[in-house]
Order: sequence, then C-alpha cells, then structure tokens
Amino acid sequence: MSIENRGYSDATFRFLLIALFVYVSFAPEQSGAYRPPDPYETQLAAERLKKNRVKIVAGVKEYIAKKEYAGAAKVAEPYVSLDAELAELYAQAREQVLLGRVHGTEFMDTRTAGAVYTELKRLRPGNKKYAEKADLYSKIFAKEEKERTDFLNMAGEKPQPSAWDGSFRAVKDYLALAANDPSSISIEGCKGPYKSKNGWLVACAYRGKNAFGALVKNANWFVIRHGNVVKMEPITKYEL
Repeated sequence: MSIENRGYSDATFRFLLIALFVYVSFAPEQSGAYRPPDPYETQLAAERLKKNRVKIVAGVKEYIAKKEYAGAAKVAEPYVSLDAELAELYAQAREQVLLGRVHGTEFMDTRTAGAVYTELKRLRPGNKKYAEKADLYSKIFAKEEKERTDFLNMAGEKPQPSAWDGSFRAVKDYLALAANDPSSISIEGCKGPYKSKNGWLVACAYRGKNAFGALVKNANWFVIRHGNVVKMEPITKYEL
C-alpha cells in the first residue's frame, strides 16, 4: 500500500503520517487483548454458552477469586459479545492483568505503556485516569517519533560496525583519504555510535604513518551523517 500526498502541505502531510503511526502503534497488540471473533467462532461459542453457561461463569469467577486473572480473561474472552455478565468478568480480569504490568517490575517503553493504557481506556471508558494516561502517552510517543524522524533525516540510519574488527566503513574511508599513507592505516578499536546534535558519534583509535614515515597512534571522534564522516573531532571533545 502506498501513501500519496494528495494536495496537503508538507507539514500537514507529515502530521497525518505521524498521527497514523501513533494510532497503529497503540492498537492493542499485547497477548490477551480482546479481539472480536469471526462469525464461525462466535457461533461455536454461543453453542457452548447455551449448554454450559453456569459452569463457564463459575469457572471464570473461580479464577478471579484465586487472582489468576490471565486464566479468567482467557476463558471469558470468547463470550464477550454474547453475554453481559461474562463481558464484565472479562473486563475485570483483563484490567487486573494490565494493571499488573503497569505496577510490576517489567520495563515499559512509551509505546508499550501507551498500548496498555489505551486498552484500559477501552475496557473502562468512564475511568478518567486511564483516559488521561492514554492521551499523555500518545502525545509523548508522537513527540518521540517526530524527534526520531527528524534525527534520521539529519543523520541517516545508525552506522553498523564491522563484525570482523568492530571498525566503521565511513571512518576507514575518511582516514584513507586524509592519510599520508592510506595503506598504513589500521583501526585498533572503536566505540559507539552515539547520538549527538550533529549526527552519529564514533570514537576510534588507529595507527598510521605521518609525513615523516613514522608509525603513530591517534584517537579521534568522528561525526557520521548518512554513511559518511563529515567532521573529525579531538578525542577530548566528548566523554565516554
């Protein structure tokens, strides 16, 4: 699927793309999130519910009483669109699963936190806290995504070190052009890349012959944009 700019200004078009990305990114995707079943699954669930409703409801309530919320949500989920009581039990159980993630030790980035609170907002539309958190993370994520896109437009994709010796092709090419004897250049080690306001930063130690033919060791920072070194800085310019 291609996306075309149909008469929008560049700024408006970029905003629409970011808004679309945020919507897709925050769509419930974590395990256990409710998704409406297809008609065939609904029919099978309806038949099971008709025969075993009392047992199904009791089973879900037993899971909840034991605080086994994931199990309760899994059992109740097929009947959400068919039975109001089971829909509410599902919401109770799923809410506790999500709150467990929020208050647990698991690290959640902005995208994951936004997805969790977006689902909580859907489960409990009247909960002001969930709505505020979902909106907050949506705005933060949009801001982070814009900053990421702006940085990539300026600096390009993250440079990748060689799997062989950890060096960077952009640094090797730059030193080869600047060296008195390109064949004498040997990269001894690199660190990075790191983000900076000027681009990707890479620190490398290297050896090469000077104008007198003596082999000397140097270390410098290199600013890389779109796969090319645009500036070499003294190693004392930044701290590792």
